[in-house]
Amino acid sequence: MSREIWCTEKSQLLKTADNRIPVLNDIKDYISSLPHDEAKETTTLLQLPLVFDCLNDSSDEQIELACEVLTVCLSTLDLGDGTSHFFTDLGRALNHPHAQVKIMALNEILRDSKFIFNKISLVNFKTLYGYVVKCIGDENLSVATVACDVVSEICKTPQGINLLISQEVNPILVEVTSSNEMNRIRFHQVVINIAKISPDLAIEMEKNGFLRDVIDELNSKDVLVQLNIIELLSTFAEMEHGCTYLENCKVLSKLCDSLQDTENVVYLQLCEPGILKFFGHIAHQNPDILIETYPFVLNHLFMNLNSNDNTTLGVTLNTLSYIVDTDESKLKIDRIGVNLYKSITKIVEGLGVFPNDIKVKALHCLANFLNVNGSDRNVTETTRKWYGFMTENPMDWIMRYAKNPFNELKMGGLVVLGSLSKQYWGHEVMRNTPGLIEFLMDRNIETIKECKVLKYDIVKKLAESPSFNHEMQKSMKVFVNEGPFYVQGVTEIALEGDD
Repeated sequence: MSREIWCTEKSQLLKTADNRIPVLNDIKDYISSLPHDEAKETTTLLQLPLVFDCLNDSSDEQIELACEVLTVCLSTLDLGDGTSHFFTDLGRALNHPHAQVKIMALNEILRDSKFIFNKISLVNFKTLYGYVVKCIGDENLSVATVACDVVSEICKTPQGINLLISQEVNPILVEVTSSNEMNRIRFHQVVINIAKISPDLAIEMEKNGFLRDVIDELNSKDVLVQLNIIELLSTFAEMEHGCTYLENCKVLSKLCDSLQDTENVVYLQLCEPGILKFFGHIAHQNPDILIETYPFVLNHLFMNLNSNDNTTLGVTLNTLSYIVDTDESKLKIDRIGVNLYKSITKIVEGLGVFPNDIKVKALHCLANFLNVNGSDRNVTETTRKWYGFMTENPMDWIMRYAKNPFNELKMGGLVVLGSLSKQYWGHEVMRNTPGLIEFLMDRNIETIKECKVLKYDIVKKLAESPSFNHEMQKSMKVFVNEGPFYVQGVTEIALEGDD
């Protein structure tokens, strides 16, 4: 039987309700078994609107099966063709009561999104896009999430942004975002996702008032809304243009003032972790801002190291770790002086009393204090000085954790050693630590992949260091050449003896 005849027969059978489930199964199995080109040809011969009609039924089994068939068939088409040829059917699917149907349609539009404006008329797409925007407010989170992804993708183009403010789509957007706070925050997430991509798109979001709407939420009387907005703005602050924009909009000064509002206890309890994370991203982009303009925030972080609240401690350690992540920030923050040095000592002292999950964060934080990303002598001298502030003999506690039986703590200790292995003075310290090199090259004591890789990477750096003599370098190079997962062979010796 030719493919044309097979497709015609199956399409005709779909017109009868009793045939639909077995026929849908046949179509799914057949097209899934074909090579891509043949599957594409078969899909074009099928009458797909008849498959879409199978969604209009009370049978959950039939609806689910029809979604599967449509997903398989549409995926064989060239990008953009599914949406351009079946925009009416996809529009009906977006208004279907079943979440799975909406997700199927949204996923196809998302797949086509980069080519939609090349293959479908703007007039036709406005109606379909309105349905997509409406799905942002869907009670099913999976539907809403994919709808947000579609809008985020389409708004990477000028046409997509213009559609949001068009008279056909904007009233739907206003209705959705006005209905409840959750929907509004979902759209704010879309705005931030778009604005993060480039300065030009951020300007477009600002020009149309969308970014300003996000920032205005910081004035909300609902603390949970503010909490969500701070989290969103924190991701925007990861970008250089986002950091600049938020500084110009006085967001930084507003959040700094919030940290000093000790009377608003509930707000601080809920929002302080997010605010500190936000300033961590800001300092990562521009450490001068925290040092020169918002020193209160850094001092607040240092004070938090005395906190008995594990959540506050964890966020503080993560934030400090992020702040000192770059070489530039290390040089800038070193100017702080005594408060910084006391804080480094405090973190090391805390390793003796912190719970294990906080110890892990502290170890990674200290590793970031010591880590370098380049070979700037000023930076390595700074890290050497900080190393000296930790304890009288920092290698004692470092090795204690590098040899710890708990894997997460052991990895934390090895990460600290990894930071030392990037620097000439670290090589000297490691050379002068008895048994350290032997420990690093002992393949019999590590049981997990991550620790083996960490130790291998350290030895690889040390193998090229002039701090070690020729014999030691030779041993380390043999270790490196064998790879991180080398297993030494076991020689079996047969001994004659009594049976």
